[in-house]
Amino acid sequence: MTTPTDTTATPAGTAGATRAAARAAHPAGRARAARTRIRRTALSLAALGAAGSVLAGCQAAEVPVASSDAASSYTATPAGSSSDYAELIPTAGTMPLEAATFPQADSTPEEIPASTTAVTIDHGGSFALQGDYPAGVQVTTTEPVVLVLRDAHLGSADAETAALRVDSTVRLVLEGTSSITAGTPGTTSTAPAAPAVEAAGDLAISGTGALSVTSAGDGVAAAGQLFITDGVLTVTAGGDGLRGAHSVLLAGGEQTVTAQGTGVSATAEDAGLVGITGGKLSVDAQLDAISARDIVVAGGTTDLRAGGGAATTAHTEDTAAGDVAGAPGGGMPDRPGMGEPPAGAPTDMPAPPTGDGAGGPGAGDGSRPVPPPGGFGSLGGPAGGPGGESSGTSATASEESDDGSPKPRGLHASRYVIIDLDADIDVTTSTTRQPANTPASLAVDAADDAINGGFGVRMDSGAVRLAAGDDGVHGERFLLLTGGDLTVEHSTEGLEANQIIATGGTSSVTASDDGWNAQTADTDPLEVTMTIAGGTHTVNAQGDGVDANGSIVMRGGTLLVQGPTGGGDGALDFDDTFTLDGGTLVAVGSTGMVQNPDAGSQSWISVPLAGAKGSTVQVRDSNGEVLAELTAAKEFGAVQASAPGMTADKEYTVTVTTDGTSESATATAGSAQVGR
Repeated sequence: MTTPTDTTATPAGTAGATRAAARAAHPAGRARAARTRIRRTALSLAALGAAGSVLAGCQAAEVPVASSDAASSYTATPAGSSSDYAELIPTAGTMPLEAATFPQADSTPEEIPASTTAVTIDHGGSFALQGDYPAGVQVTTTEPVVLVLRDAHLGSADAETAALRVDSTVRLVLEGTSSITAGTPGTTSTAPAAPAVEAAGDLAISGTGALSVTSAGDGVAAAGQLFITDGVLTVTAGGDGLRGAHSVLLAGGEQTVTAQGTGVSATAEDAGLVGITGGKLSVDAQLDAISARDIVVAGGTTDLRAGGGAATTAHTEDTAAGDVAGAPGGGMPDRPGMGEPPAGAPTDMPAPPTGDGAGGPGAGDGSRPVPPPGGFGSLGGPAGGPGGESSGTSATASEESDDGSPKPRGLHASRYVIIDLDADIDVTTSTTRQPANTPASLAVDAADDAINGGFGVRMDSGAVRLAAGDDGVHGERFLLLTGGDLTVEHSTEGLEANQIIATGGTSSVTASDDGWNAQTADTDPLEVTMTIAGGTHTVNAQGDGVDANGSIVMRGGTLLVQGPTGGGDGALDFDDTFTLDGGTLVAVGSTGMVQNPDAGSQSWISVPLAGAKGSTVQVRDSNGEVLAELTAAKEFGAVQASAPGMTADKEYTVTVTTDGTSESATATAGSAQVGR
């Protein structure tokens, strides 16, 4: 019999305390009458080591964050590339996406006979379960255990008892088709329901088989790390679907989660991390789809629905007089079924936010971030993620609205949401890689925000498709777009943060209110800024196209704005200044609230030309060369434009063509014919 891989004892501290508390909740002295005991064999298992394992990347490795020293001395290059901001916001590759140490299965695991009474395993090793265990299986040893499920079917006497309870680190190896059931989701009881599968240490799931988990409480819960590399896992839960207190790492396999609570959660305040690096994940949750302190999506195919999706939300935000009422679309009507969406940071990075989750680094005038009073080191922020550790039904709560109703979000992190779908991150050498012909993708349909980062959100690569009842992407302090292809098909406000920084990628936003909104954070706000330095970004908004309750800086990239049709908003809206130093800008909208750039080295034109949906807008220089163009998504009455090389006092011509008929206006750059 091959001795499983050694594990290392968990250091004293938060993780150890957490696991001790979890074990205390299931005392060894509880009644075990009529249980079949599997006695310790003569084979020495001392090599297995002490209980638990180091949660590498959970409590031992701290998440890097932006350094106040780096922020205060930072100067961006004129190009404004994504690397300019690398020291301010962690990348996926610098996050601690590392698997804990798990035992390996023996080639000939000890067979546990099927039993109508509860089965207790009181020593470590590898065990095979096959047949029916309607009263459940309890593993009381603190030594690591491997359980091979071979067409095994586990149940529990009642919803208050886990069908599979393990008091140590455990690996489940799936062979054939197995099931684990503890109660019925949606049933009520005076006592809290237990998870169907509960581990007091770390829990890994691998193998080539399938496992169906049904629970009145949480589906699968680990007090340490939940790590999945292979297999087909289906979870139906009355509480949370998948929960690892310290971390959840999904590196392969296929997971389908239906939960009346949160779909996937990591609840530890000091280390809660959900990382997705491969595989296929589908979640339909009544609360948040994924909730943690930090969330990293660095591969895989992920499809999330929260709170029934965007179509369930009634928009209550006020719109200015004259605006077109109603919101575009409603969820993702043409989206595929669940699970089938369309196709080295510096070591001196700053302490993470430890207060309320507002504020953060960003770019002020486009050349360097603007710190709050006292510097970035003074920023508050949440110490932990939404929810908290619990035994039984946790139903990790999403944030609540003013009326007390939940605000279900797709990706909800109290600190960072980082999306880099093209990242090549291998959390363990045994990880099953994403097939090359299946590109990674992320699709979210949420009743509230599709993506919400309590400190900030970063997107570096991949195809992301969102529908939101409120914000498409909300970063309380910052939102950084460096690459990838982001589509917000439906939202109230598309992109929102204290500081929005776009240095690359492509984005397309549809919003019933403002398309991009840079606003003051609720707590410890930074200077409000919006910086466009690269990428191609399209906005279709019924409110303001891009709105900064501070300043806008454009130094590169392309920004195409389809603004409002009513007079109460504008395609461009800012409270302080709009500094234009580069890039291509075309904005169309109503004539009532036109604001033009008022600073910078590159000039612009603004003319009162009208068009309809489908009209083409072209801007030409005196030689007839097309400098910029746009196809209108709706009617408009004004055109604002700028392109590289435009200089003040030179004439440029704007032509609007509708159904073969053209109308032109010639304007002198820097002189407004409409607006101010």
